[in-house]
Amino acid sequence: MNEKTLLGISCNGTEIYGKLDKISVHTNSDPDCGGSSWGWLSGCSKFVCWSNRSSSRFTKKDADELANKWNKRRQNMEELFERYYDNPVDNDGNQKPNKSLGVFEIIETLESDFYNSMRIAKSADNKIYLVIERETSGYNGGTRLRLLEMKNVQHLTTALT
Repeated sequence: MNEKTLLGISCNGTEIYGKLDKISVHTNSDPDCGGSSWGWLSGCSKFVCWSNRSSSRFTKKDADELANKWNKRRQNMEELFERYYDNPVDNDGNQKPNKSLGVFEIIETLESDFYNSMRIAKSADNKIYLVIERETSGYNGGTRLRLLEMKNVQHLTTALT
């Protein structure tokens, strides 16, 4: 899940994309010129407004529902990296190289212990992956992640969306 996850359309037609941030709903202290309350959302990729005008397609109620749904969903989101080092800094004090694999919604943990884990995760483009994390020993100890796309799970993809 990242800024490419379309959540809805605001009152002025702006597409609402989620980020890893929590979405908050705000109300302006002054009503609009017609006397209706209005406000905005923070934590989205663009400026997003809501309005309680009768003609509005995105009201405060819609904004609250969107924020609550997103904030609940983002609790299961995690940026995954190729490596998790026991010590992420080398002897010279520099960060060890690490590649981001992207932001994923963790659907289920299948197995987890001190050294290994297996989880099912969904990417922003709704692909399903098996996330395998294994202990790596030696000087650069820690764990290494592998993502295996689960291509033959049409029924599982439908059930999870």
